[in-house]
Amino acid sequence: MNTVFENDSNLYINAQKFIQDNEQLYPQEKQQLSTINDNHELNALCIHCQSEFSGDKIIDTMIKYFQISYSHDPPKIIEWFPYENFEHVVKKTEGGNGAIYFASLKGTISNWDYYNKKFIRDNQPTKVALKSLIASNNEYENFLKEVLIHITLTIEVKNLISCYGLTKDPENSKFMMVLERQDDGDLKSFINNIDITHTWREIFTLLNDISCGLYEIHNRNMIHKDLHPGNILFSNGVWKICDFGFSEPANKNSEIIGVLPYIAPEVLLEKNYTPAADIYSIGIIMWQLITKCNPYEDEKYDNEIRLAIDVYKGHRPIIKFELNSDYEKMMKICWDSNISNRPSASELYSFSKENLKKNFKNELFTSKLNINFDLKSNHTSNIFQAPKTIDTEKIKTMIKSIKYDNNNDDDEGFILPQHLEYD
Repeated sequence: MNTVFENDSNLYINAQKFIQDNEQLYPQEKQQLSTINDNHELNALCIHCQSEFSGDKIIDTMIKYFQISYSHDPPKIIEWFPYENFEHVVKKTEGGNGAIYFASLKGTISNWDYYNKKFIRDNQPTKVALKSLIASNNEYENFLKEVLIHITLTIEVKNLISCYGLTKDPENSKFMMVLERQDDGDLKSFINNIDITHTWREIFTLLNDISCGLYEIHNRNMIHKDLHPGNILFSNGVWKICDFGFSEPANKNSEIIGVLPYIAPEVLLEKNYTPAADIYSIGIIMWQLITKCNPYEDEKYDNEIRLAIDVYKGHRPIIKFELNSDYEKMMKICWDSNISNRPSASELYSFSKENLKKNFKNELFTSKLNINFDLKSNHTSNIFQAPKTIDTEKIKTMIKSIKYDNNNDDDEGFILPQHLEYD
């Protein structure tokens, strides 16, 4: 994608004039672009002279903001891509938060050529994923929110799936995010591969990658809110967190969102979203990494509300074998009912790094997981069925049918929260 001044020998003079005359730039943008240092100036000048944008003022302003902010680092520059730049577009999945398409994109920015005064673009097609949101009353607002959160979180962090920019599907006029694509599978596939026993080094490497990404999210005062194996992908040798459609600031509570077995008890029954809710999800994932099972799948719960109530009262996935004592201790405090007992993402990251060091020094008691039962015989026939996404209306209906009795001796002290009560 050429820009107005990429081949102009008088680039600097012309660009400075363009900046001052450009009515689309805010005064502070003009000031920043006019005073940037020699090492970075041409990057910012050129990206602001792009001839093609979305035509949507809010989206264009957002793109320009991130372009100015990261003009010093060309590979991180966010762009608007005309849809015709994509080839081999194929729909892959559609979930609760949107549809995913795989495609190829040629011409992503790789660097800046200081001698020829232009961007260096990749000649080989880049594999990308295109994400559009499902139709809703607030589809446009939700898209803007997810784009802003996704770019803000991922632009500097390698353990989160990157965003290259935005585009628009001409057939339905839906805006789409252009995301880093991975073909190496997700954590769900990793867990469900019961024919492979993973080493402690692999387990702690995975935990290290995830906790590093989660630390970066929490460090920016955000919560993911939907951590489960399907939202953790393996890309270029690194485990990365993806799907920030439900992510929000840490001080904002909202409706119950996520996949039931990974939702913290305080969220299920009090809608209390804090960073500790993400840590709870990690605790359940730690259990899965060892057992290779879906949580609670062999306990034959016949409805979601009963499981939600039991989790709130302290029930957790059953441990049927001997574990590395440090690993088991960390797993249990991650899913502790008292959120103040749970570690921070920083502490979890330090824990995984320390155990990786021990492993490389052969200080862990075994290179293989010491599980004293047959993995294959422990699996039910529905191992490959993902846990259901929680449906608050369905829960309310189930409560009506169950007519839960708060006076039951076995459930003494449990009070059904107002937002789950039935009429």
